[in-house]
Amino acid sequence: MLDKKDVITIFPPITSRTTTVQVLKAPKTQTSTRKIFLPKTVAEMLVTWKQKQDATREMLGCEYQDYNLVIAGPLGMPTEAATITSAFRKLIAANDLPPVVFHSLRHSSITYN
Repeated sequence: MLDKKDVITIFPPITSRTTTVQVLKAPKTQTSTRKIFLPKTVAEMLVTWKQKQDATREMLGCEYQDYNLVIAGPLGMPTEAATITSAFRKLIAANDLPPVVFHSLRHSSITYN
């Protein structure tokens, strides 16, 4: 049972046969929300990414579920953690980078700033 405290969104099931749902909750504490250094190149990539999302949303109309997510599936639904983890591992392997977990990116802006 999910404690409803700090729940921002309970997303609908991905399919009619799915019994589990994804939940977006607020950060644990006020200090969990941080400002990070973002290189201009990354900011430009995010602007391009957002433009593509907007075009997709406009093209699909009411079929696109807009939850204002940065990383979303083709219909706007949240991307599962396993999908992000898999893509991140492939990125690391393809670029011969140190093996870290996705959460490590939270600390990387201070390390490489």
